[in-house]
Amino acid sequence: MRTCVVEAGQRWKHFKGGIYEIVCIAARESDQQPMVVYREGSYNSTIWTRPLLEFAGEIHDIDRDPGGSLVIMFRERFTRIPMTSTHKDPQEES
Repeated sequence: MRTCVVEAGQRWKHFKGGIYEIVCIAARESDQQPMVVYREGSYNSTIWTRPLLEFAGEIHDIDRDPGGSLVIMFRERFTRIPMTSTHKDPQEES
C-alpha cells in the first residue's frame, strides 16, 4: 500500500474520473477508525465518507489490453491533484 497524506482542502481524482475535495478527516464513532469526508466539486453536492485505508488503497481492476486479452491490475482508487496558484477557494471569496 502506498503512503500518502490526506488533508482537508486537497483535491483528488477517482479512478473513474470524478474530482473530489477533501472536507476533513473524521473518526468513526464505533471504533475510532479514520474516515475521509469528501465531496464532488460543488459545495452543494453530496458528502461522502470512506475509511482512510480504503481511500488511500488500491482496487483490483480487470481491463482489456489493445489485443483484447483480459488484464488484471491494481489501480489507485484516488490520486491527488496538486493545488495550483490559479485555484481559488470559493469560501475565500466571501
